[in-house]
Amino acid sequence: MEKELSSYVTLIAVVLIVVIVLLVVVVISQQQKIKNMQRPRYGFLGKPLYIMVLSFFTVGTLGLVYYSSTQPVQVEQTAADVEVILSINAEPTGGALREYRLTLIPILSGIPWGANDLNKFNIYWTITNGSTSTTDVELSKSYTSPSSLVKTLQPGTNTIKATVFFDGNSYSKERIITVD
Repeated sequence: MEKELSSYVTLIAVVLIVVIVLLVVVVISQQQKIKNMQRPRYGFLGKPLYIMVLSFFTVGTLGLVYYSSTQPVQVEQTAADVEVILSINAEPTGGALREYRLTLIPILSGIPWGANDLNKFNIYWTITNGSTSTTDVELSKSYTSPSSLVKTLQPGTNTIKATVFFDGNSYSKERIITVD
């Protein structure tokens, strides 16, 4: 509030200074013409037109400068495109027959998980074997809480598809595993 008041006072002071300077210029100009015995040229309402145009231009410029200085500056931040590469690992657990540990490692700009715990990934797994399909979800996975899903796979060809949602984008990767 105090800043707005000081800017109004400054604007009024500048306008008053401009008006006083313009009046002094007009009086001096008229005095010179009277001394030289020239008849002053009158324009609009008895005033020379160039003074009126100059004063309107000055007031308009001051108003534009004041308006532009009081408007907030909008800054938009855009992040550079992040390259996300997905790596799906499927390893037998050594426990039950056909039991596999599925892990997914997103690689951001060459660094696994982006080496930052603030990066959160939602992972949607779809495992298809012929006409059978199962879906699993892992939410908010990160560098310190990595992906790990234990699944019993059916004999035959299993298509494992992982879809990762990160930073408003989705990324997908498939891997085919044949189980005896």
